[in-house]
Amino acid sequence: MGLGYSSRCKICNSEHRSEVERLRQQGESYRAIQQWLKERDVKISVAAIKNHFDEHFAVQKEAAERYYEQSKAVFEEAVEKRLNEIE
Repeated sequence: MGLGYSSRCKICNSEHRSEVERLRQQGESYRAIQQWLKERDVKISVAAIKNHFDEHFAVQKEAAERYYEQSKAVFEEAVEKRLNEIE
């Protein structure tokens, strides 16, 4: 999960990948990123940029999974504590 790679993804294979990801994390839209790339003579569609973030830089999905794992551990600890009290 999280940071992925595909040999077919134009962003994954771009020399500008880290900068594109930084721009997105700073709140830039896919269109703004496309324009930024265009200014550097790189032609990548908005759809390809969106797909990269959906498939290979899924921050929200990774955060949700980590939150679930942390919550699960806290829940299991609380259950064990309660079972010990019952015994």
